[in-house]
Amino acid sequence: AVARNIGAVKAKGNILLFVDSDIALNKDVLRRMIENFENKNIAAVCGVYSKEPLIDDGLVEQYRTLQEHYWKCSTAGYISSMILSIGAIKKDVFFEFDGLDENYKKPDVEDIEFGNRITRKYKIFMDKNIQGRHDSDDKLFIIMRNIAKRAGQRVKLFAKRKKFDNQYATPNRGFGVVFALGLLIALILSGFFPRAFAVAALFLFGFLLSDFGMYFFVAREKGALFLLYFIGVHFFVNL
Repeated sequence: AVARNIGAVKAKGNILLFVDSDIALNKDVLRRMIENFENKNIAAVCGVYSKEPLIDDGLVEQYRTLQEHYWKCSTAGYISSMILSIGAIKKDVFFEFDGLDENYKKPDVEDIEFGNRITRKYKIFMDKNIQGRHDSDDKLFIIMRNIAKRAGQRVKLFAKRKKFDNQYATPNRGFGVVFALGLLIALILSGFFPRAFAVAALFLFGFLLSDFGMYFFVAREKGALFLLYFIGVHFFVNL
């Protein structure tokens, strides 16, 4: 937040474009950004991560890359939060809301919180055709740790707004977390109560149904064997 606010103060243009250091933008990003800003109702524009990683470091990173790409593309359109990993905003709007909150110790959800503020008055548009290749995390423990940390921050924002964002952290994906926990508990209980297997099957069905479109997308992109791996990793990430 501090670095981005400093950059915004020093910028001379009318539109601020932010991009993280681990992303390589597609060549048409600037043109597509400008085209979106031709709509006078739009104050900010966000892009998504490509389905291809910037640096392919193995199966875990392939999982994370596809998951992030699908989640963001699936909720493209007008959103209630800001994604500044690939994001642009009119400079006067940025300063109208005093920029990013610098009280966050690390880069977690400060752009999400900022988007929540500005959408009380302005519109943010996520264009799935604006893309960049992202060097995602390639270690499962790191992904799980980061998601747990950020989820805790997001829950606080949801509680403050009293509703979910209409962005990739959707209600059905929240239920997916509940179904994953229920599945784990039912599997443990099945060691004592065999009938718990039936309950576990129901939780597994609910878990898969909560993000069925993503699993269909992964199967189409990488095949059935990778899909099984993907589901297994996604189960642990949800836990």
